Amino acid sequence: AVIARTVIMSILVGLVWFQLDDEGTLGMIQSFLGALQFCMSQLFMTSGAGLVQTLPALLPAVLRDNHNGLYSVTAWYFSKILADLPFEVIFPFIFISCSFWMVGFGNVQEDSGDVLEMYGWFCLLGVLTAQAGHAFGLLCAALGKDQNVAFGIFSAFIFPWMFYAGLMINYDDIPAYFEWLHWTSAFKYVFTSFAVSVFD
Repeated sequence: AVIARTVIMSILVGLVWFQLDDEGTLGMIQSFLGALQFCMSQLFMTSGAGLVQTLPALLPAVLRDNHNGLYSVTAWYFSKILADLPFEVIFPFIFISCSFWMVGFGNVQEDSGDVLEMYGWFCLLGVLTAQAGHAFGLLCAALGKDQNVAFGIFSAFIFPWMFYAGLMINYDDIPAYFEWLHWTSAFKYVFTSFAVSVFD
């Protein structure tokens, strides 16, 4: 199911923003940034939302086994991270690979060597974004007593972070009382890194 979802979403991204060309117009820049924002959000939310929905149900058993001396919470945590790691690398890699070539992110580079370097950076940033979403999903799942509370915590942070990532509002226009959201937004750093890799 995860493979199908990954492939379908990457094809959808590719079809919506199919082969954007490098005209240098404001519309082209807006389209590239929209595709970047969607890819970033997809990778982060997909990795975190699954944990938020499943992990709270597992935690009572983990704590019971820890109390009975079967294993420590630390051992369980690291085994969970290591067990999920291949999936958190392979699926973002598939998503970024399909999206990168279908959208045409490499069209802004003239040299084929630069395109391959950009593709490598995209893959690395995609995997790191998925890892950040995974870690944040673990945090929210641990804070929430059940799936609804954990998902509420997850959503309460994700959507403001998306608003202040840099696409929907300029950093200079953020009201002073919401500047802390700008600096704490994981999306800001990911979006900036993706944008720099495209336009630098």
